[in-house]
Amino acid sequence: MEPEQQEQAAAQLAAGEIRSADEFPPAEPPKPSKPPEPAHEPERAAEPVTEPSASPTVPYSLGGKHYDTLEESIADLKNPDKDCSYTPDTLLADIDGFVQTFHKGFAWYHDPFCTIVFPHISKVQFEFVRQRFESISSAMADLLNQMERTINV
Repeated sequence: MEPEQQEQAAAQLAAGEIRSADEFPPAEPPKPSKPPEPAHEPERAAEPVTEPSASPTVPYSLGGKHYDTLEESIADLKNPDKDCSYTPDTLLADIDGFVQTFHKGFAWYHDPFCTIVFPHISKVQFEFVRQRFESISSAMADLLNQMERTINV
């Protein structure tokens, strides 16, 4: 969205006219005034397009188990004899999922709906936010240190 559209969407969100930015109507692409002429100039390298990166290769596997029906999946979940103990793979998958969810949730705070209030935050409020963020960093560092101390090499 263009900055002007972001402001309009934020205003509509605040007024309760829409419930999410996804409901904001997309901008119509500008209509060319005349058809493009064939280029006779040497081709220049196109601007790099930033696309969502594919999932990085991960150092864990969950076995790729698939079920033919929902009932089979539910039966497997309800199986009392199933080994549900944590393994390095399930721990890494769990942490990876948490990090993905965190990034997705945290992206909300970059939305104009939130950033528009940044200039109005007091120093006391800013320090509160800084301390809360530091508590996240500290908790992650503590877990990494605990893991590192106990790794069997």
